[in-house]
Amino acid sequence: MEKVSFIILAGGKSKRMGKDKRFIKFKDKYFIEHVLKTAEKISDDIIISVDKIENMNLKTKHKVIEDIFDIGAPLIGIFSALKHCKYNYTCVLPCDAPLANAKVFAYMIERSKGYDGVVPKDGEYIEPLHAVYKVKPLLKACEESIKKRRFKISEVLKKLNIYYIPVDELRKFDKNLLTLKNINTPEDLKELEKCV
Repeated sequence: MEKVSFIILAGGKSKRMGKDKRFIKFKDKYFIEHVLKTAEKISDDIIISVDKIENMNLKTKHKVIEDIFDIGAPLIGIFSALKHCKYNYTCVLPCDAPLANAKVFAYMIERSKGYDGVVPKDGEYIEPLHAVYKVKPLLKACEESIKKRRFKISEVLKKLNIYYIPVDELRKFDKNLLTLKNINTPEDLKELEKCV
């Protein structure tokens, strides 16, 4: 497998959850620790993107990068972290996906050849924050969008050659697609605990 970087998005406001999702415990570990474990199976170049460094109360050997602009959009976190990636491709994953499966990302990395990215798609719904991207084209597209004050990742993807991988193709590695499950509310957390 080609070497890739791995960006973990850990800068959200967690409004719907009511507390910092990075440090919610699940199976005796913080969410971010689960996501780091997945990332470490894939990459030796992990970048944790945060809104403010002082909010990151976790000792880690990995790079922790603060958002360049205080806008609160995932696009800014991705853009800020892309500048620190040492490989041609990077995985992107939010810190509130504690059941992410490394095999799903390994497969998307394999499928990324010839594309600017691989993004899971379920019908009309896409998962751009659980994806693999080529660093340079994504960085350029992010820069252009930010200059125009457009902060939606879906706008950026329109400028790129993306392979939208059907989610059913990922089920061979993750039958219930728990990799794509974000935990946004206390109810989501209860559902997650029932799943495992």
